[in-house]
Amino acid sequence: MHFRVPLLILLVMLSQAVRAQTRGTTHYIRGSVRDSISEAVMEEATISCWPLKSDHPVHTLRSNKNGFLLRVYQTGHYRIIATYLGYIPDTLSVTITEKDTTEVFVNFRMQRSSKPLMEVIVKANIPPVIVKSDTIGFNAGAYPTRPYATVEDLLKKLPGISVDKDGNVTMQGKKIDKILVDGKEFFLGDIKTATQNLPAEIVAQVEAFDSQTEQGKLTGIRDNTGGKTLNIKLKKDRKSGYFGKLYAGGGNDNSYAAGGTAASLGGDRNLFINGETNNINNQFNGTENNIGPTSSGIQTLTNVNLNYRDKLSKKITAIVNGGLYRSHGSQVQSSNRQTFLGDSSLIENRLSNSSNLSTAGRIDVRLEYQIDSNRMLNVQSNWNPQSGDNSSVDTVGIVTQQGQGDPVKSWRSSQGQTRNTSHVSGYSYTNNVDFRQRFQKKGRTFYMGLNQSSRRQDQTAGLYSLVNAFDSLGNLSQHTLRDQRSTQTSDGDNYALRLSYTEPLSPRHILDFGYRISSSTSHNDKQSFDYDSTTGRWDIPDTLTSNRFFNRTTVQNFHAGFNADDPKFRYQLGLAVQLTDLDNQNYTIKAHIVQHFTNWFPRANLIWTLVQGRTMRFGYSGYSQTPSIDQLQPLPDLTNPFLVKVGNPDLRQSFQHNMEVEFNSFNTKSLQNWQLNFQGGFTQDAITASTVLLGGGVQQLKYVNISGNYNLSSNLTYGFPLWARQGNGSIGLHGQFNHQNGFLNGQRNNTDATYTGAIFKLNYRPSEKLFVDVNAVLDYNANAYSLNKDQNTRTWIQNYTLSFSYQLPLTITASSFYNWQQTGSQGSLPARAISYWNAAAYKSIFRNHSGQVRLSVFNILNGASNVSQGIGPNYIETSRSNLIGRLWLLSMVWNFRKFPGGKPPGS
Repeated sequence: MHFRVPLLILLVMLSQAVRAQTRGTTHYIRGSVRDSISEAVMEEATISCWPLKSDHPVHTLRSNKNGFLLRVYQTGHYRIIATYLGYIPDTLSVTITEKDTTEVFVNFRMQRSSKPLMEVIVKANIPPVIVKSDTIGFNAGAYPTRPYATVEDLLKKLPGISVDKDGNVTMQGKKIDKILVDGKEFFLGDIKTATQNLPAEIVAQVEAFDSQTEQGKLTGIRDNTGGKTLNIKLKKDRKSGYFGKLYAGGGNDNSYAAGGTAASLGGDRNLFINGETNNINNQFNGTENNIGPTSSGIQTLTNVNLNYRDKLSKKITAIVNGGLYRSHGSQVQSSNRQTFLGDSSLIENRLSNSSNLSTAGRIDVRLEYQIDSNRMLNVQSNWNPQSGDNSSVDTVGIVTQQGQGDPVKSWRSSQGQTRNTSHVSGYSYTNNVDFRQRFQKKGRTFYMGLNQSSRRQDQTAGLYSLVNAFDSLGNLSQHTLRDQRSTQTSDGDNYALRLSYTEPLSPRHILDFGYRISSSTSHNDKQSFDYDSTTGRWDIPDTLTSNRFFNRTTVQNFHAGFNADDPKFRYQLGLAVQLTDLDNQNYTIKAHIVQHFTNWFPRANLIWTLVQGRTMRFGYSGYSQTPSIDQLQPLPDLTNPFLVKVGNPDLRQSFQHNMEVEFNSFNTKSLQNWQLNFQGGFTQDAITASTVLLGGGVQQLKYVNISGNYNLSSNLTYGFPLWARQGNGSIGLHGQFNHQNGFLNGQRNNTDATYTGAIFKLNYRPSEKLFVDVNAVLDYNANAYSLNKDQNTRTWIQNYTLSFSYQLPLTITASSFYNWQQTGSQGSLPARAISYWNAAAYKSIFRNHSGQVRLSVFNILNGASNVSQGIGPNYIETSRSNLIGRLWLLSMVWNFRKFPGGKPPGS
């Protein structure tokens, strides 16, 4: 680790040398800022100097009582922009020539704005973060990205937002479940297509807020879904035009990557098309997807997406999304798992070889019909077919450790091999109708929503397992051979109706009433047959793993509330009652179980605007979770003969209570921002697993209900600008505590899991040619068990990333991405570490530099595997999976775009 700090220092020295080399004669721009009416000096105005053909300022500062003094080092045309809260931003043009050896003077006379304060700030495009009520806005111009970067690259730089290796986006621990473009539906929940293909250079601002239902959008009353929505606001000069890219490349070991995107934006009509194919784990799509090593082995992918939005008439808007996805993957994984069982533990060593071939499709259509100014009807349908073939071979050895102290008695308790094959095909579809009505009396609304969904899946599977069990003396105690074929059909239907009505008591106070009823059915029919050596066929019925099971769940919810929308306080108080009926029928043994549940819970939410740019939110939410048919059906899952899972038809629903506090703040003078989130929850009748140790180290897990589970979590993020406004940084602290109850061999076992850590992000751009990104994550995990405190575990996890790109002479750009991660030792499992390094260089071609000849090198250090960690209520696990070896790819890339009055990046 000792070489990382010198490397960062070397980069900083390099950037200073570059700046010194590119500097010429220093020119000064001096000026003052005054109110246009009172002529009063305006201190703390933001002044920035922008080269005419650049998207980034060369100097930004705050004015004082003596005005301001800007420094520029090159001749040319510049825009001097002044912004101040509550005033209209003003721009003056300045030309610096070699003859200008003295200071150039400019004077601003700023006019007060009649528009909302927040709109003025957004148009200024200077502050990195804006806070308004429950919405946080990130101005993209304050987070510089390299040319041809994607929205995902931009999101990785934003404080409080994380993007994992699979492209999933979270903010303060909450999943991003919807993407809007200029406040409108376009991608219909297809998050990754938007973030991984839209160019960052068209984005003016990224807004983040809690996701809302259609009902909440109408009434303005919070109906929290638990997720977050991102609204991508486009730059004014990027709202109309077209853009895209085409790329193709090949490399060693027959590697290849090809694809492209094309998009047309035009206000009422927008079109986006994307297609790609590669056999390098999707590491290249015109630029390197620098996400570090993946954990999915080696994959060949082919994807096609279409997103279309069109305003068919003044009243009707249509949105169509479609896609086809095909992947073929193979994975070699070795894992070490330690399971704690009171006075003993199991250490499992597993080697797995798996392959899969999957095909999936998606068609999503939405019609928005604006009947009149007060009524709206939305209809949305989607259909998702899928099919897949999977096979795996697992070789397992288990060692039992018993006793405490030194020495610990241990012996090989079992070993075996399992082969699983399956073919799956199925589909799902949903239909939604939403009707919204506003009445002449402001605040009076009516909403009705109808939902229908269906699914079906057919599966044929094969299982061959051979398990040998041994006693503590090493003698063979049991030999189990299972050779089986099975067919399984599962289907389900759901119907739901939702009604709500709001009645105003005054312009700022509203009563709301709502009712929701849903009915869902699930059916699972599995037939298994063992191999008959006399006939050579699988024709012996296996009653243990054959079963027909049916479940119906009916939920009714009534709620009423009082809502206030005052200037400083927006709050909601109410009460809800939920009635749930569970009806389980086991046709195989002719058993019928009916259960009824009643839950009363409050509804509460408060948004408090402390001062401009500083808000606090308090909220409570409650919801039930009904058991799935896999958890209910009393059918042993033998695909892993060492860990057998069995359903429980007597399961009750669980009910989750959550409380949340959020604080967001932005300082307009220092441009610093704070985000604080605290959540706490507890679960009634939580669904958990009861573990029983069988002979030979085999575990059986049966789902049961248990109370007393609770969790606490917090996230704190501090964002700040760098010196001379040459980038931004953020520091985040996070912590989580989970108290989970379970059963081990009939004894109650409490697990206390503690997760805490910090994350540091640095987005540094010392010059027009150099970009530097630093990311450091340090986490500490600890598990404490009530049955045997000697089995408590703790570990440190470190993850460091350094990436940069630098534009060399002759329009050549070089870039590098380096990642080092280590999982510390835990229990009897050793520490694991991995280094991963990618690098690339490209030469810009064509007159406007829109083309590239690109050489990319992946996994330069030729790391053979990737390390991941898993922690459960009574186990810890570390696994290694194979990676693509050292790989080089030579590609040709063409970026095209045209916007009225716009210019391509890098020109």
